[in-house]
Amino acid sequence: MSRILAPAPPAGLVPSGSRPTFSIVVPTYQAAATIADAVGSALAQSYAAHEVVVVDDGSTDDLERALEPFRDRIVLVRKQNGGGASALNAGMAAAAGEFLAILDSDDAYHPRRLEVLARLAEDRPDLDVITTDAQFIVDGVAVGRFAEANPFAVTGQRTAILRNCFVGGWPAVRLARLRAVGGFDESFRVA
Repeated sequence: MSRILAPAPPAGLVPSGSRPTFSIVVPTYQAAATIADAVGSALAQSYAAHEVVVVDDGSTDDLERALEPFRDRIVLVRKQNGGGASALNAGMAAAAGEFLAILDSDDAYHPRRLEVLARLAEDRPDLDVITTDAQFIVDGVAVGRFAEANPFAVTGQRTAILRNCFVGGWPAVRLARLRAVGGFDESFRVA
């Protein structure tokens, strides 16, 4: 059973009654060695993504060969190198799901991640940013969880985010809201 950490729902909130769609965006730069595992995990979700968008941020390694097994199941966006925020904005422009879910090219999703996120989004349609905890695995061994070092802030989130990145690097963000605020700040090379 998952534990939900979130601010209290607004009075009278009613679950949406419909499951959201997710565009998984995988920004990548020089990640030919790890991209297959990331994309494979995105495509193997128990709750299928609407689409998987891989954004090549100007890689010069053999990304094309690494992506070959997935070419008919992904959207590939190529751009000049501009950094993580720039790559996420390119993915945002190509995305069509209700939520943009971030997956770094050297990470992998748990097979049920989107299933859990979809249930949360359905139960709490007031939330525009949703996430799960992440487990760190080194050489096949679990060595910790993200939330152990970065406790999730349930209250005072607007200021807590300035002290601690409690949402991690893998949030799912409601695409309409992300577009409304202008996307990711490209003055930061790391998003």
